[in-house]
Amino acid sequence: MTLNIDSDEDEEEFFKNKPKTKCKICNKEILLISLDFHNKSHSSQILPWLFLGSEQNALDINELNYNNISYILNCGFECEDTSHNNKYSYLKLDIKDLADFDIKKYFNEAHNFINKAKLNSKNILIHCFAGLSRSPSIVISYLMKELKYSYINALNFVKEKRPQIKINIDFLIILKKYENELNEERKFI
Repeated sequence: MTLNIDSDEDEEEFFKNKPKTKCKICNKEILLISLDFHNKSHSSQILPWLFLGSEQNALDINELNYNNISYILNCGFECEDTSHNNKYSYLKLDIKDLADFDIKKYFNEAHNFINKAKLNSKNILIHCFAGLSRSPSIVISYLMKELKYSYINALNFVKEKRPQIKINIDFLIILKKYENELNEERKFI
């Protein structure tokens, strides 16, 4: 079935009587049929205290308040400062989403910051520009290191919580090698 709408007025009339709901996170009125799509624009709860999202999520005070965020880890070199004038505990890592970029060199610093939020019983938002590659890679590395997930279990767990992730293939290779390094380290513990 094709919908033919000839003008803005026709479009407005068409949508006027469609069922709507208010988004509980951003308070916007949303067509009920597009609520699932809209919800994907918000950050994703990975663990009870850990959220994964985009720069847009980090800039949205309503969303930060709704999720009770106290810590923000910004993983995008091009992202603006999302500390909101130091209202949040904040760390920016200048990670680039490039094929030859060594994201692993940021793992320990990221993990320490994430653990700081956890130890203080605070919620953290981890983001990059779109929340699709760099920040999911950091979250996956955290699950592998701190919660001892395998690479594939961590990847699948994050994909289940945030299906739209599209991690740079080179970051996936780095994460797989990281799993091997962690397994070697654990042999001696």
